[in-house]
Amino acid sequence: SPLPADELPPHQTEETLAAALKHDPIAVLVCNPTALHLSTALEAAAAGCHLFLEKPVSHQLGGVEQLVEIAAEKNLLVQV
Repeated sequence: SPLPADELPPHQTEETLAAALKHDPIAVLVCNPTALHLSTALEAAAAGCHLFLEKPVSHQLGGVEQLVEIAAEKNLLVQV
């Protein structure tokens, strides 16, 4: 059963990914419309966040290759 609000760990909500990234999250869960998966993942990876991605990552292979390169350079975990 869900926890009552007063028992939840401290958390912050933001309107945009850029605003959320200012809090230096360790990881980002990407579960937005498919057309936004890749751009969201690239922005979060560039900020040094591990990624949990909903599939498909993208319909653009080149973009996925770019994401893999960034993740490798920054030693980030990417789970799809």
